Amino acid sequence: MKMGQVKVVMKDMVRMLVPGGTIDIAFYDFERIAIQYRLGRVDIPYINTMFYGSADPVRGEQHHKLIMDEKWLILVMTSLGCVSIGSTTKAWVRTIRFQKGVKRNGKTKKTRRSR
Repeated sequence: MKMGQVKVVMKDMVRMLVPGGTIDIAFYDFERIAIQYRLGRVDIPYINTMFYGSADPVRGEQHHKLIMDEKWLILVMTSLGCVSIGSTTKAWVRTIRFQKGVKRNGKTKKTRRSR
């Protein structure tokens, strides 16, 4: 999948959210993986398996083939009228929660961060 295609998919996901609705987007944290690689804690075959897939008998064929980072994802989602309201990292996976802004008078109002 190319970046342009990802933006189209994200735009459609946001379109389906009600104002104030939230969506969690999870992705491999490439920055963290790169740091671990530089420290010698992961090797290239392992990274290739993450991004280009493996035949997992339980989950089936896995193909990601896309690298993104938190800054890019936040930039795209903000351009679509969402705001980041939290994030978590577990192992190599970063998850960011976004909330769709509420439109008033044709303008997107950023909703308060939920706690």
